[in-house]
Amino acid sequence: MLGAIRRQWWRDAWAEIAAGEPRRHPVVEALTEAHRVSPLPLGAVEGYLDAREAEQDGPPSSLQNMKDRAAAVGGGIAGLEAACLGQAAPSLGAAWVMVGELRALPLRLRNGRHGLPADRVAALDPDLERLDPNDLGADFTGMIQEIVEEAETLLRAADVKAPMFRGYRRMTLHYTRQLRKQGWNPFAERINARTLGRAWSVAGVKLRL
Repeated sequence: MLGAIRRQWWRDAWAEIAAGEPRRHPVVEALTEAHRVSPLPLGAVEGYLDAREAEQDGPPSSLQNMKDRAAAVGGGIAGLEAACLGQAAPSLGAAWVMVGELRALPLRLRNGRHGLPADRVAALDPDLERLDPNDLGADFTGMIQEIVEEAETLLRAADVKAPMFRGYRRMTLHYTRQLRKQGWNPFAERINARTLGRAWSVAGVKLRL
């Protein structure tokens, strides 16, 4: 219910931004000014909110549905950023969100949720609450590999020039390569390790796939 209230607040706020009659709120006022200078794709905001609403209802039904949600969430946010920079980067945002779902998997499972394709999970028939991080099985890691490869396909389609988007791309590539090195195991500690080495690793990522 709290999520629904918050989403409706933002639906109303964006409608007011589009009408040029923003409510008194510092973030809304800043977005209104950004919209005045570089018109924002307000349809992307609606898609983002719809995707977040669907996310509360459960995991994506399939890998394609996962990609569609990622495009609406990450692609929508990237679309707003790109509009301000005069570029387009929806596929980059989608790839970032897909990889982010894998990075967040351990935490999500601890909270009784996940963002994996439901049909693939059902076909594997694993008890997600009893997964052994040290022995995930070839079918499970194969699913993770397929998701990563789909994300990398989206990255190939992202022709970005702004430094901010190149940073997004480097970070996404860093995590896909870490997942590959760790045998497609999203539970490996090195995936999300907060070390100076990660910063050097990201800086050293070559922008090729």
